[in-house]
Amino acid sequence: MSSCGRIRGCLLLFAVSTAVAADDTLRVPVQVDQSGKQIYFVVDGQSNVPMESAKFCSAHLPMVDPDECASQLSSKVAETRDSQFEAQNLLPGLSFSVRNHEGETIRFVHQEGVNPALEMRAFCAEHFEQVPEGECVEVMLRNAQMALEEATMVTGSGL
Repeated sequence: MSSCGRIRGCLLLFAVSTAVAADDTLRVPVQVDQSGKQIYFVVDGQSNVPMESAKFCSAHLPMVDPDECASQLSSKVAETRDSQFEAQNLLPGLSFSVRNHEGETIRFVHQEGVNPALEMRAFCAEHFEQVPEGECVEVMLRNAQMALEEATMVTGSGL
């Protein structure tokens, strides 16, 4: 697959995909009161999502039916993971150049079908170890978005 079709959709999927932590941690915002207060429900690849959902619901949403709450939260986790997988598979391969602290030009290459968050983390660890990972990945994401926009303009893909 050489392009995502509509660039905004691809960029959104790219951002979702890169939001996953290296240890497969997923943070799902949950509104816990009528004023809009949100608390993150946090799970990783080793979590028992139904059990963690039930605990979260009883602790933060005691007035809501616990079984319904846990079911909806578990479904949201599954949907988010599916979206991340879809994003990973829809994002076309792309590359761009950056300069390291010595002023050397180095090239980042995203391989189609590979998790871009993991690629960026590895790239940052190898070439920018003195920069906090989150900051480096954030800059890499902006560079990737620009590279994707440029590629879309050059190929004439739709917005």
